[in-house]
Amino acid sequence: MGVLFSFSIYAGIFLLMGYMAYRLLLSGEKQASLNRQIILGIYLISLLALPVATFLKNLHSTPVKGFIAFEEGVNVMLAATADAPANHWIPFMRIVLVIYAAGVVATASFWLFAMLRLYWLVNRGRHEGREGFTLVRLPGKFIPFSLPGYVVMSEEESGAESDMVLAHELGHMSHYHWIDLLIAQGICSLMWYNPAAWLLRKELRSVHEYQADNYVLDDGVDARQYQYLLIEKAAGVRLQSIANSLYHSNLSKRITMMCKQNNSGARRFRALGLIPAFALAALTVNIPAVSAAIADARSSVMISQPQPAADQPQDKGSKNITTGKAVSMSVNGEKVDLAPAQPAEFPGGQEELMRFLAQNIRYPEQAMKNNEQGRVIVSFIIHNDGSIDGARVLKGVTEDLDKEALRVVNSMPKWTPGRNEAGEAVNTQFTLPVSFKLTGSEPYVAPAAEDEIVVVSYSPTATARRTGEWKTDKHTDKEATFMVNGKVMTADEVKTIKPGDIDSITVVKNNPDYPDGLIQITLK
Repeated sequence: MGVLFSFSIYAGIFLLMGYMAYRLLLSGEKQASLNRQIILGIYLISLLALPVATFLKNLHSTPVKGFIAFEEGVNVMLAATADAPANHWIPFMRIVLVIYAAGVVATASFWLFAMLRLYWLVNRGRHEGREGFTLVRLPGKFIPFSLPGYVVMSEEESGAESDMVLAHELGHMSHYHWIDLLIAQGICSLMWYNPAAWLLRKELRSVHEYQADNYVLDDGVDARQYQYLLIEKAAGVRLQSIANSLYHSNLSKRITMMCKQNNSGARRFRALGLIPAFALAALTVNIPAVSAAIADARSSVMISQPQPAADQPQDKGSKNITTGKAVSMSVNGEKVDLAPAQPAEFPGGQEELMRFLAQNIRYPEQAMKNNEQGRVIVSFIIHNDGSIDGARVLKGVTEDLDKEALRVVNSMPKWTPGRNEAGEAVNTQFTLPVSFKLTGSEPYVAPAAEDEIVVVSYSPTATARRTGEWKTDKHTDKEATFMVNGKVMTADEVKTIKPGDIDSITVVKNNPDYPDGLIQITLK
């Protein structure tokens, strides 16, 4: 549902811009056929905007086959705390998704019920076979309407009045307006919260009426007599809000449109005003805040997976244990200390953990082709002998990215185990968020024989990367530059930073000013 919601937001922005341009430039023009095509075009562009943008992005990123670099590749962020911070945005997004899903179901159900009601009316009427359609007569006074293959009229309609009503409904049928209405109703269900969807549907129905009116007048009916009929039928009972009928739009506008002269050819160029409108929509969806909101919606789910929390055991036999100030849990009979006096440490500290991840993490080739990116959070147990066990994904993105994050964690060497207040080695838990990111500006093109490239943080120079001389199995002993909150520091100075003070660590691999790599550390 998150994917559908994000799609509706993206398409809705284009729909809104298209509607505003249409309303401002084209709504009052006497060019019913062209306006109908323009409205359908707005629908089409809105629905295709995201797929086209995704295709172009994938097409542009095709040359990066396997090379991932920061600012153009993998962004690795490390959490030094025993648990990942809670994301308070997730519950809100779940509520939004539930409301959105309820709106989609309610709107679609309403239209389905209305259609069933209309066909129920058709079945209970008196049928008269005509050439190409069936005329249905119903008792009582109501506004005539048409459905695919049917024209429904009151038994009271007769004579010249009946002929004009029939001509109007046949105008709807001959232009296949019912297809337009199905498209419009589907978009209204998908974007029920977007006023532009409903307003554009109203404009489309008005255009339908203009076309049907023209069909009647072209058939030789007297315009004044026909206008009198419209005024008379305006007082009828409207039971069919989703079918084509004799009266669906503003009566004064329809009469005014009949009296207007046809547009000159030059005024048709006003439709070009849609181009800057869609350009503005494209700029809007690429605003960082907007694109981030769409991405959050896409990755959200209404119901979370039944995964245990970071401070809860994964196995059914596990249980939490609280001892004084210490908090622990039991996994398969083994006690795991969640707040050790001395946290577990990767051999060499955070610096070496950073180095290990940068040298070993890979960006799955299929994930790059699919433009998959996001933040994977992995939790794992560090046993009292330093071995890694129980790695699991707390928050995933896609199957490929989740598997890669787990692979790297499971490939880690033994850690220095955590210790309790008595100095004894204990089992501890660690949470590691890994962000995968693709952008791309002058990426390295991997050799055709290689399926994927191991990310190496420090070895290649920017020149070698661009000329294709760099190989993944090759690195130097040169040290990367460390930058803490924007200030360059030595490796020894970095080692003095407490792990709990680190908010994130980012590896930059394509900056020519730092050919041996740049490690940016942000403190809390």
